[in-house]
Amino acid sequence: MTEVEIEYAREVWVEQMFIQHRINKYANFRAGVLLMPMGIINEYHESTAFNRVERPIIDNKIAPTTWREVGLGFQGNISRAKTRYQLYVVNGLNGYDGTNAMFSGSKGLREGRRKASKAYMNQPAFTGKLEFYGVRNLNLGLSGYFGKSNSKLFSNLSKDSLAKIQKADSSVVGISMVGLDTLYNFKGVKFTGQLYYISLSNTNEYNVFTKTGTKFNDLGSAMLGSYVEVGYDIFHLLADTKQSLMLFIRYEA
Repeated sequence: MTEVEIEYAREVWVEQMFIQHRINKYANFRAGVLLMPMGIINEYHESTAFNRVERPIIDNKIAPTTWREVGLGFQGNISRAKTRYQLYVVNGLNGYDGTNAMFSGSKGLREGRRKASKAYMNQPAFTGKLEFYGVRNLNLGLSGYFGKSNSKLFSNLSKDSLAKIQKADSSVVGISMVGLDTLYNFKGVKFTGQLYYISLSNTNEYNVFTKTGTKFNDLGSAMLGSYVEVGYDIFHLLADTKQSLMLFIRYEA
C-alpha cells in the first residue's frame, strides 16, 4: 500500500507505504510508513474528506495531521463485535533536535513529526484505535498515543556520564494522548465530532532547558481540543446526481 504525493510543485512525500500480511480473518500484520490512527482526518486527510479549506485546529496543532511514522503492528476486524482495531509500535515524536525545542504552547506537537524520512528512535511509542460500527450510519472511535518524545541528545550518549544523561532527560516530554470521535450520516445530514486530551509530563524541566535567551518555552502540562460540526447536503433531494453541496456549521476550541 503506497501513497506518494508531489507537493508545492517541488517536493515528493511518501505519506504512507507499508506491507500487509493476512494472518487470519481477525488479524493483519503491517510494517512500514504508517499513518497514526488518531481521530477522523489523519487517515483520510485529502481535502475532499472534510469541510472547509483548513482542517480543524485540533487536527493541525494537537493531533498533527498528516502524521505518519515508521512502525509495525496489527490491524483487523472483529465482525461479531462490529469493531475494527489497530495497534502499532512506532518511532516517537521528536521533542528536541539538538538545538531547538520542537514543542511549544502555540505550535503544539506539530513540529515533532518525523515524516518517516527524518525518523530516529531513542525509545518507541504506542498507538492504536478501536472503531465501533454496530449502529447503522454511525461510527464511533477511541484512539490513543502513549510514549516519550525523542531527543538528539541521546545519540551516542555514554551511560557513564550522569550530567549528560540528566541534560538529555530534560529535553524529553512524556505524552499521553486520548481521542474520541464520532461520525453520523443520515439522509443528507452529516454530524461530526472530536475530542482530544493530552497529558504532558516533564514540561517544567523542558521549558527551562529549551529557553531562548531569558525567555522560557511555554509548553503546558495538558492540551484539550474539541469540535462539533453539523452539515446538510442540499443536493441530497436531487435524483440522479453524484454531486454534493454541503452547508455546514462548525464550533471548535
